[in-house]
Amino acid sequence: MKPTHIQLIYFSPTGTTQKILRSVAVGTGSENITETDLTLPDARECKLNSTDADLILFGVPVYEEHTPPTIRPILKELIGHGQNAVIVAVYGNVGYGLVLQELEQLLTSNRFNVIAGAAFIGEHSYSHNDLQIANGRPDGIDLQIAEEFGKQITQKLQNGNPQKRTFPGKLPLMSRVLPEGSASSFAHLPILDQAICSHCGLCAKKCPVNAIDHSTMEVDASKCLRCFACVRACPQNARSIKLKHPWIVKRALQKAVTIRQEPIVFL
Repeated sequence: MKPTHIQLIYFSPTGTTQKILRSVAVGTGSENITETDLTLPDARECKLNSTDADLILFGVPVYEEHTPPTIRPILKELIGHGQNAVIVAVYGNVGYGLVLQELEQLLTSNRFNVIAGAAFIGEHSYSHNDLQIANGRPDGIDLQIAEEFGKQITQKLQNGNPQKRTFPGKLPLMSRVLPEGSASSFAHLPILDQAICSHCGLCAKKCPVNAIDHSTMEVDASKCLRCFACVRACPQNARSIKLKHPWIVKRALQKAVTIRQEPIVFL
């Protein structure tokens, strides 16, 4: 049967995961869709309660081939009662790593029935003028695939007794060698040009980990994820991305720059 109530639960600093999940939800044909956006710190301070939705769509961006550490504790709090769930990993054209496996294991242990999953592409957090990676993704083609995925989910539910899925995943050599949090080794903190900053505070409001001081606009290095949501949000273009080892990073991401990856769905 068609899902009567769908709940989207996501962490989406730059809005790409949110956009994809909404397209999947539209494709299901459900008229009752609610959202739980866990991107900002205040939203994560509220304990996640059990939900009465009959289908849950979980979506997160891929950080260093894993589920973002920021979101792991609160996801563990959500306990299901056998509802069907679909998981979505959004990655920057490099690889989705172990995220689908991690989400499946977490949700299964919390009494959800994970029946499908997908890996979609969103603009890479490091993407900027000197290193363009998956710019503009998800694009129209991606969102069409997301809607079709939603239709396929509904069809699977209508076929009755949907079985749980398992998912592939692997770590590239670099991710196996480097410790978690190594993003700080490859990119500086978001650069701020004080001369053009209007001190509107939007960058601080958009930061998913409260790493930006609202009065000084300085970034706390111990908190910053290098998601660069602040760069995307700045209306004055006062913030920018600067790589620490441009030649090494560009060499490591060369394939991601030149080859377009397509979404993969698992039903």
